[in-house]
Amino acid sequence: MPIVAPKRPAPPPPAPQRQAVSIAAEEERGIDGTVFFERVRGNSFLIEVKETRFGRVGEIMQVHVRADGRIFGVFGPPNERRPDIGEAWVENGQFCSQWQRLRRGASACWKILRDGESWSALVGDRARIEFSIRAGDPYRLAR
Repeated sequence: MPIVAPKRPAPPPPAPQRQAVSIAAEEERGIDGTVFFERVRGNSFLIEVKETRFGRVGEIMQVHVRADGRIFGVFGPPNERRPDIGEAWVENGQFCSQWQRLRRGASACWKILRDGESWSALVGDRARIEFSIRAGDPYRLAR
């Protein structure tokens, strides 16, 4: 009796081809707020107001995010710095915060965008606030 090789199952059909999207392009559309929150925990970020709808042009916001989500910040022009404290969290994929004084205590959430090392937050449908992340607590805000 001749030896017959067992039939091998047919190989699966090739996977459909997807259009390649660069990581930078994907992040520019927005990243999950959890990714940003993990990046800033234990670190700080700096916002310089460049549009009047976000405050007075020239105002600076320095924010430190502790690992437990407590946030410490100072806001305003260099000669009128106002300290504040609050909480940060992620909700529906957006980075959210609530301060005691800022926005009169109302919470707000933002879609976070990233393009390489440039970060911004989408406020409403179109307006963006650009900011930079700093390691640790260089502004000595958390006490």
